[in-house]
Amino acid sequence: MRKKKIAESELLIPKSYKEKQAEAARRRYRRRIIRIQFPDGVVLQGEFAPWEPTSALYEFVSSALKEPCLEFELLDPILVRRRVIPS
Repeated sequence: MRKKKIAESELLIPKSYKEKQAEAARRRYRRRIIRIQFPDGVVLQGEFAPWEPTSALYEFVSSALKEPCLEFELLDPILVRRRVIPS
């Protein structure tokens, strides 16, 4: 019943208001620091904008490798269920 009320209340929110909220969130978080830990213990750190695609992250990591043509996967750090971050 509670979920139904929440779903109905979301229908009443105008699209312009949702867009304003999204824009405010974008202004609040201008940069994110992302750390990547390699199997040998080396940590690579980069700064990204929240709206940048994950392909920018993959390009950043591949540029730091000795052989940029190597294939790799980035994993979400949650240990319960690891998932591959799509490129």
